[in-house]
Amino acid sequence: MLETPAKKATEPHIYELYGQLEKNNPHQPRLSGSEAETIRRVLRSLQKHERERLQKGFNRLNFTVGVLNTLLIAWVFGAHPEHFWLLFLVESSVLLPLKIYQDYTARPMCQVFYYLDYCWVMNFLIILAFYALMLCGDRVDINLRHHMFTAVLGVGCGSLLGATGILPFAAVVFHDSSVMTSLFVHLVPPMLLHTFLWNPSLILQTWPTVFHFHQEEVRMWPGEGWTAPFVLPWNALGTVVGDTMIIYWVWFVLYVLWMLTFGLELTRTKKDPSGKIVAKPKYDTVYYSLARDSFLLAAGNLWGRKVEVTKRMIVDGEYEYRDFALYMTIHACLTFASTVVLPYACQTSRYVHSAMIWGLVSLCVFRGASRYVYWVTSSSSRALTREYRDILEYNHNAKKKL
Repeated sequence: MLETPAKKATEPHIYELYGQLEKNNPHQPRLSGSEAETIRRVLRSLQKHERERLQKGFNRLNFTVGVLNTLLIAWVFGAHPEHFWLLFLVESSVLLPLKIYQDYTARPMCQVFYYLDYCWVMNFLIILAFYALMLCGDRVDINLRHHMFTAVLGVGCGSLLGATGILPFAAVVFHDSSVMTSLFVHLVPPMLLHTFLWNPSLILQTWPTVFHFHQEEVRMWPGEGWTAPFVLPWNALGTVVGDTMIIYWVWFVLYVLWMLTFGLELTRTKKDPSGKIVAKPKYDTVYYSLARDSFLLAAGNLWGRKVEVTKRMIVDGEYEYRDFALYMTIHACLTFASTVVLPYACQTSRYVHSAMIWGLVSLCVFRGASRYVYWVTSSSSRALTREYRDILEYNHNAKKKL
């Protein structure tokens, strides 16, 4: 049996496990002190892993609220599409402040600058547009309404729809409000546009003082033929591609200037001439979060940069302007492609639009299911492997020498 040490008030759960092991295995040989200490360390590590999961909201209440809220969104979308825009505003008023607080208090690096990213800025603009129509709709000019709708259509059914399919963190994780809010700002706007594109008469009848649009007036791009989408944005005012890309280029210029002036330096570890760390970074950015995940390694392979150099850059938050230039070039190309192709497909057919939403919902549910399977089956063993990697590698190398 286990050699049970004297109980400590700070670790009651560990010794309950000892008691259970002794009761269930009365005839097992007693372990040595070092073996018992090893088991105690493993149990402490497991409890630490459990606490971390609970601190991140993995509990019954959050899971229940997440499921019920998802069902509410699905029900209003299907049963009352004329009120879906109102639910969007209510959900945004609750989820976004909570998400901002979570990111502001995030450690080791504050994530508040994530909200300068394109997807977040566009969501804030969409929310402001709906509030403007709701509170002072009678004073909003008809031409301005038209530009607002075409831009929202291009963003919601374009870049946000495409990003939902590309970004791996867009997943249905019911208990995690942070993940669900990130999913909300990417997936719900395309659903919102679905209600306006395919239920316009119902919305106009229900909210005549708020909305005055007509779907037949919406043009994707000026001109005809395959070259039509490639006109300059300022020559395509009033079209989906033109209005959307003008907004994008305004954001693009401001974001690049901010990153070159402040953003790239925010994530850099400050060191003195001897290499000693003077100050660690306090703020994170979307670019650096994606860069350290996989982008910098891929960019390094493209430039022929040594893997060791790239890994050091990731650890120290270092940067090269060519990496950032490549990132923003890819961002611009994907945004333009999604703005040209996806809104056109959504506007062409209700069935195509619905199929896209259903496909994205299925993909996000699959991603969420993969996370839950990992947490239930593999997360504890992976956590223990990470914590005791040095010991395991030392023993493995020692056996090799023997």
